[in-house]
Formats: sequence, structure tokens, C-alpha cells
Amino acid sequence: MKKLRKLLDYVAVLESDYSHLVAIAILAALAAVTIPQFVLPYKLGELPKKLAFVRGNILLYKTQHDRGYPDSIEVLTRHFDGDGNASETPGPKHPYGYLLTVPANPVTGSMAVRVVSGAETAFSPPDKDGGWWYNRSTGEFRAYMTDGSTDGNGMKLNEL
Repeated sequence: MKKLRKLLDYVAVLESDYSHLVAIAILAALAAVTIPQFVLPYKLGELPKKLAFVRGNILLYKTQHDRGYPDSIEVLTRHFDGDGNASETPGPKHPYGYLLTVPANPVTGSMAVRVVSGAETAFSPPDKDGGWWYNRSTGEFRAYMTDGSTDGNGMKLNEL
């Protein structure tokens, strides 16, 4: 009888250990379903902020340099002196900078920038979501995303 009692006690301990594992598995499954619902709205909320930040720096560059818009967004990662001469590194002679790096598109994660000018001045959506689209003739800066990429309310992300 003692052996049977010990065996039953052992089984009870195993059952309680497995019930914790089952509970953890259920919580993990719920987390896998709910977390993406919070991540996408965060990314969508970051997109207008990144666009506004880069657009502001494009306008600041144009205002400070009196020679039009930068040729590329990468130009904004350089450092300048008071006369507009560029350097790759900051220093006492080149204290002015705009961007530390080209920011990643928060929705796609891409830092790639498609630069256009001249005949390609009108925006046309890509076949596949990318990083950014920049027109160096007009200073227009957009998310380089398909028309199918929306904010959930029908607003196209490439029109923000």
C-alpha cells in the first residue's frame, strides 16, 4: 500500500508540473496572436514622425545653403562649415549636421532611398514596398511603398 501511495504522490507532482507547462504554452500562444496587433500600429505611428523629421531637415538644408535641395538624403548625414563645405566627420571646422544616418522606414525596415529628378519628378508607386522616395528637384520626400500599403483606415502610406 505504501508503494501505491508513493506512486500516486509522484503522479500528482508530475501532473502539477505539466499543468504549468500547459498554462505557459497557452500564454505563449496568446502573446503570439496579440503582440503583432500592437507592433503594427506603433510602426504606422512612427512613419509620419520620420517623414516630418527628414522633411524638416531637407528644408533646413535648403534654407541654410541657398543652393537648392540636397542631391541625396545621404548628403544630410555629412557635416558642414558656415560656407557649406562638407566633411564626413564633425569637428570645429564642420560643426553643422542634419542627420546621423538615413533613418529606416519603420514599416518596411529599409533605409534605401530612390532619388529622382527631371523627367521622373512625379511619384509612381513601386511594385514592392521599399524605403524612401526623394525628388531632388522639388525636395519631396515620401515612403516608397505600394498603393496597397495603408494605415488600416484606407489612407495610403505613400501619400502621407
